[in-house]
Amino acid sequence: MLAFWCVAACSDGPRFDEINPNAEARLRRPCEALPEPAYAPTAAWEQALTVDVIDCNLALPSRLRLSPDGQWLFVTQLRGITYVYARGPDGWRFQDTAFFELGDLGVVNEAGLTSIALAPGFDPESPESAQREVFLSYQTHTDSGNVNRISRVVAALDSGKLVGTSPEVVWTGTGPTGDAHQVQDVHAFEMLGRVHVLALVGDGNEPSTAADPSTDAGTVVLMQRDGSDPLGARAWPDFPKRQAIGVRNAYSFVVLPPEVDARRGIVAVENGNSANDRAWLKRLVDFQGEQALAHDLGYRGSDIDEAFTRTPDVASVGGLGQARNAVFSLFSPPAAPTGLALHPGGGPIAPSDASGASLIVALFGATGNRDVTDRNGIGYLRVSNIDGPALQSTFELMLARRPETAGSVHHPVAVDVDPSDGTTYFADIITGALYRVALR
Repeated sequence: MLAFWCVAACSDGPRFDEINPNAEARLRRPCEALPEPAYAPTAAWEQALTVDVIDCNLALPSRLRLSPDGQWLFVTQLRGITYVYARGPDGWRFQDTAFFELGDLGVVNEAGLTSIALAPGFDPESPESAQREVFLSYQTHTDSGNVNRISRVVAALDSGKLVGTSPEVVWTGTGPTGDAHQVQDVHAFEMLGRVHVLALVGDGNEPSTAADPSTDAGTVVLMQRDGSDPLGARAWPDFPKRQAIGVRNAYSFVVLPPEVDARRGIVAVENGNSANDRAWLKRLVDFQGEQALAHDLGYRGSDIDEAFTRTPDVASVGGLGQARNAVFSLFSPPAAPTGLALHPGGGPIAPSDASGASLIVALFGATGNRDVTDRNGIGYLRVSNIDGPALQSTFELMLARRPETAGSVHHPVAVDVDPSDGTTYFADIITGALYRVALR
């Protein structure tokens, strides 16, 4: 459920299915002719970027994920279908056979399939099934109501086509889900010699859950690849999968690589209620498995409280020996930051290395907005001084909607970056267009 779209109080804004005529669509329709891009570089970026549309008519694209070798581009769609593109000598080729279908999820509005994670070193030709694993995070309807889940499938090449096989539910969440603020982004990485999966879980529109470690809602969860409890010391032994509490609705995150942060901090973007969205960097995971720190992101129902705007990172030392403020950027007025991806650097984009992390952010904007504003597009977010007592950051809007799009609705959500050349890909969940942004 993508309730990051509730830029104002969720009860005040339009529902997703009220602004999208294809809100229940499941299948991508043939793209007979590529449309003109609805986004263009801002004045400061005109000489640095090119923008083009490489596919259209996707049905509610919610996440993009490039394979580590850059040969496959996965696209999840809200209603439960994952497609894949294969890179060829002439560019990306859409695979007409779906990679995997979760089936009818039985959910509406903003609920559904929100993310995909690939096993570390993902290789669809590996003889080891563990290196071919793919994890899907989604919400589905059951007899007892909507529930959050993570499923694992194994990728296999069948007559040159990549398909998901052997589906298995590895995690089912607890706590309220409603029809928004569900399980969101998911990533897989190796820790203590085992593959682990980290996922952001929204508060289900019940802020009280965010302070309660006994429920998954409003938390960050960590587990091994089969859904078993994670290795290492645990802050909440009675709830061993709980990695942090105090989350409202963080839709996307990045695990920093060691060359950027030796301790591999987590950078996330999160939507607030109506005043502040935030970007934060917390060293949530102790990759040595020795610290059992109770991480709290501070949300208790308000996005103006200091607990939300200045939440401490108990694993990082700030000024005067206190815990460092994890929130390094506030979006105010809100911009509904959704997609987030690490950029390797190039042109005017600084390299992601020990000096800092360069991040590409999709700004969804106000739900149903038809005006061209600076709160709707693709941005460049830089966070630096990662080992220092206070994080530093800058933000620039790279792509904005073209003036001629005024009067129509456009909401970018999914984004990923090719680490080999810095090409950015993003998708608009309303129009179904898939974009490529290249450095000149």
